[in-house]
Amino acid sequence: MVGVTDLLYISILDFYPKSYFYDLGILLFLIGMWGLTVKRHHILSNLISIEIMLLGVNICFVISSIYINDIAGQVFVLYIMLVSAAETVTGLALAILLYKTKGTIMTFNQLS
Repeated sequence: MVGVTDLLYISILDFYPKSYFYDLGILLFLIGMWGLTVKRHHILSNLISIEIMLLGVNICFVISSIYINDIAGQVFVLYIMLVSAAETVTGLALAILLYKTKGTIMTFNQLS
């Protein structure tokens, strides 16, 4: 018979292998890389692409940290999140400055 306290220890990591989570992290990183290299017209899309890349890296760090039973990966994820928040604030400040000076947030002129 399963008690309530036994249900607290059930995790999603018990049902799926770690390769699924690594694949998710790599997929998110590649989506962010694609957005950064192909969709380069708006400064906001560049910022979102960088955030998606960092999210993929964070997922890989957390899964590695859980599976090797070491907290260093999770501490490193907190550091990455701190740097990511500072990068977002700086990027949005640059976007506001770009909009005030040029009247648009386009980073490249379109050829159409």
